[in-house]
Amino acid sequence: MLYKNSALRHAPAVVLFFWLLGLSLSHIFIQMAAVVLSVLFFIHKKNLNLKSPELWTLGGLLAISLMGTFRAPPYPIWKALPATMPFIILFSAIPFRHLCHSQMKEKGPFWIWSFVLLATIPALFGIADHLQGELRSAGVYGGIYNLSILMATSLPIATGLFLITRGLRTQIFLAALIASHFLALWYTATRAAFLAVLVSMGFWALRYFINYIRTRRNGILLKQGLIIATVPFILFSMIITSNDYRINPFFNQPTGRYATGEADLTTYRLDIIKDALRILNTDLSSGSYQNLLLGYGAFSRKRLVESIHISWQSDYLQVLMDSGLVGLILVILLYACFLRMARQKTGHPDPLMQAFAWTAFGYFLMSFLTLQVTGLFGSSVFVLLYSHLSLNQRAP
Repeated sequence: MLYKNSALRHAPAVVLFFWLLGLSLSHIFIQMAAVVLSVLFFIHKKNLNLKSPELWTLGGLLAISLMGTFRAPPYPIWKALPATMPFIILFSAIPFRHLCHSQMKEKGPFWIWSFVLLATIPALFGIADHLQGELRSAGVYGGIYNLSILMATSLPIATGLFLITRGLRTQIFLAALIASHFLALWYTATRAAFLAVLVSMGFWALRYFINYIRTRRNGILLKQGLIIATVPFILFSMIITSNDYRINPFFNQPTGRYATGEADLTTYRLDIIKDALRILNTDLSSGSYQNLLLGYGAFSRKRLVESIHISWQSDYLQVLMDSGLVGLILVILLYACFLRMARQKTGHPDPLMQAFAWTAFGYFLMSFLTLQVTGLFGSSVFVLLYSHLSLNQRAP
């Protein structure tokens, strides 16, 4: 363990519990844990591998985000500092991984059960929102996107937990939890999350079917593949039979406000991209390359564009506009390391590790359509996935 002081022997369990609690109930728990972990990193940095590419990538993102607070007029520095919190959370992945390594390795199923159970709380809040007439459900805090990211993460992980669960009563209970998470995801009506679940769990099931054929019809593989395929199959069936034109534009004629042409199936993302291109082209035509290289600073969209949308709605566009090409390159490197770790675990013998690996691919897909590593909630999920995927690797 990284921290050998007897006073800190319970720190891994406390940090993990706070992190899971923060994902479900209030992000303040995660922010407090991330700040403490980052401080502990600088205190105990001599115990870490300072040559790790992940460390330099995460450190570079934190540094350039801090620089962005100085380049965010008319915001004073102290008002721009909250924009750095996602990158503080990302940076805390290094000490989080070190501190919680033994807990996640030795008591992995316990903590995964804890994650699934705690994630059920916002799922039930989302279902209650729908029953009260909300068009798109939110969880305990943070709105529809937090809930959709959490459910897109919990569904494959809970399915992996189901694959190793024994006992009919326990399986029925877990199936009920999975059903509640599925309903909560559906009621968010978030297409990026739908895409993540369809692709990640669909390809995960496909791998089992291929292995079933290769291994001379091993019945266990077929059964597990069918279990995994249940969620994406039901989700796809609901999408193609939905009467919501926003979710199912190809099989239903638009009615109501959709018939007027007011609905935008890209949720105004094309307009957001055009805004970014207009701003970048203005600087390029005037020969001003500093903003292209280092970005426009914290809260760039909020400062540069009058719109109801206060973010660039994509990790890559967000970091390009806030932190320039330098930040964009660092985010691409971070995802490259993340996906390499996930790819190595897709064939792991433990279905739980497989679940985390395929969840990582779904997480990556969502990064093109919403804020993941550049968002408060998404960065917190990244830390959890990154730390679990790196269990059998040498810590940086």
